[in-house]
Order: sequence, then C-alpha cells, then structure tokens
Amino acid sequence: MGCTKWYCRHAPARGGGYQEIHEFCGPLALQPRHAVRDGGEWFNVYCFVDPADAEKFRQRFGGEMFSPDQRGKGSNWARWNKA
Repeated sequence: MGCTKWYCRHAPARGGGYQEIHEFCGPLALQPRHAVRDGGEWFNVYCFVDPADAEKFRQRFGGEMFSPDQRGKGSNWARWNKA
C-alpha cells in the first residue's frame, strides 16, 4: 500500500524530538521516510498510508505538505523544489 499523505518537518541539527515522534508514530501507518533540503535547511519527510494518521501527525508536530513531484532529480534528489 502506498503513501497518500506526505509531510515535511524541519530537521534540527540536534535532538529534534526523534524519540517523541518515534513513539507517537509507532501505532500509525507510517512508511519509510527520507529527508529533503530547501536552501540550507533540512526537512524530514514522513509518509502516511492513512490520511487520518497524517492529520494526527500534523496536529501534533506541524509541518508542511510535501509531494514526491517536488523532489529533485539525479544528483539533486534531496532538493525540495517548492512550488
């Protein structure tokens, strides 16, 4: 089953609430994720199968919608091409 909702959340240099996010997402339908950058800032991408789970995540942690179409190509695969 593929992702239906994608969210990006700013990835701080240290900490970043990893443990809290990991525990919160444990029971949710979360697919493997990656990171993208916009300018000099990095963002973690979270991919949800169930839109309701994506909404729970957004309400708790914030973030921006992300579409795989916005991801860079080739050697720029980590670039976030925001529209």
